Amino acid sequence: MGRNECKVKTKSMRCYYKYVKGVGNVLIPGCMGTAAYETLDRCTCESKSDYNFEKKEYNKELKEKEQYIKLLESEIKNLNSIIDEQQTPTPTGD
Repeated sequence: MGRNECKVKTKSMRCYYKYVKGVGNVLIPGCMGTAAYETLDRCTCESKSDYNFEKKEYNKELKEKEQYIKLLESEIKNLNSIIDEQQTPTPTGD
């Protein structure tokens, strides 16, 4: 091993957040990308954390829920118009 090489190399070492009581979440860098920029977005670890995957899944689920909300809002609008039609008095021939 060369003089500047790390003596302990593990494949499981990667960037992650750790909760520290009284401080909150602390970023533990496992690569220079995260250490230099202090964000997981710049992580260059070979075995990346699930951050990017979780973010994609979250955004996907969020879009699905937003579409469902739009569908429900459309249905509410439709039902409200039916209610309004029912409540409008019909003219009598008197």
